[in-house]
Amino acid sequence: MTASEAANLLGVDRVMLYRWVKKGTVRAYSLGPRPVHRERVEADMKNRLGRVIKPLNEERAQQALAAMRAGRELGERINERRNGKPWAPSWDLINEARDEPASQLL
Repeated sequence: MTASEAANLLGVDRVMLYRWVKKGTVRAYSLGPRPVHRERVEADMKNRLGRVIKPLNEERAQQALAAMRAGRELGERINERRNGKPWAPSWDLINEARDEPASQLL
């Protein structure tokens, strides 16, 4: 199978598949553009995860899409409550938390 087919089977993108190949998590044989054999992928995943990851069926795909829509709607409601004001960057909060103990010493 091609890398794209293997990535779809595992539910990841090709970049993640290539990372797994590089780490040795998934074995691939280079006969051109890195073919990956379906049987090997399934055997490797069963050995490492205890189960074979199957592609989403239509029902699971619809559930995933519904969850994504719900998350997007929640984000929009939060944004409305904040009057479109963006959240403070997290590094500001991290720096403030890090610097607070030092300021108490002074």
